[in-house]
Amino acid sequence: MSHSNWHVSQKQDHLVCFLPGSLMLGAVRTGMRGTRVSRPPKSPELSKAARDEWNLGEELLRTCIETHRTATCVVSVFLLT
Repeated sequence: MSHSNWHVSQKQDHLVCFLPGSLMLGAVRTGMRGTRVSRPPKSPELSKAARDEWNLGEELLRTCIETHRTATCVVSVFLLT
């Protein structure tokens, strides 16, 4: 399968809103330094990779929350950006 025909599309599917929790949970479960982390985790408690995943999860979550701030709280199936 050739990837040369792929293109980047500036859209966010509504299913992306399930990803932040998975990223953040994975960051805490696999990237923690030590046996316990705070809620939310403090920067020194996570490896760099885990901090990056946590931060990406936070950004995606913030975006998902903002897309639902409408008069009806209903959002389309996907958003073009």
